[in-house]
Amino acid sequence: MNLLRVNMTEGKISLEPFSPGKIMGGRATIDSLLAQQGSPAVHPLAEQSLFIVAPGIFAGTSAPQSGRLSVGGKSPLTGRIKEANVGGTAVHKLGRLGIMGIAVEGKSREWQVLKIGKQGVSLDGADDLAGCPLSRA
Repeated sequence: MNLLRVNMTEGKISLEPFSPGKIMGGRATIDSLLAQQGSPAVHPLAEQSLFIVAPGIFAGTSAPQSGRLSVGGKSPLTGRIKEANVGGTAVHKLGRLGIMGIAVEGKSREWQVLKIGKQGVSLDGADDLAGCPLSRA
């Protein structure tokens, strides 16, 4: 399994082995990465702050309730680690691609979208999406 690192400031993407020997997913991944790599002194909205997306441990399998995705980082409100989770098909796709976490840091100067697929990972410009309504009623 792999950890996908995205540095928005430099536009760099790297893939590294994810905690060999450790079995974790979702909320535990967020807590572990923030405790190991985050700084308690950094402001939650600073470039050095981490934002982490982590599928559950059974992502990509047919196990019941395995389609959960945790997102988290340091909360601007409390200054502590905060996590929320959602469901959907993206979780299973990440699991099938062998991605157990996405760590995003830095700050982009322009709008960008992260694309992840069998063909690879890329950061593409998304200026055309800025200001678009989420839905059209």
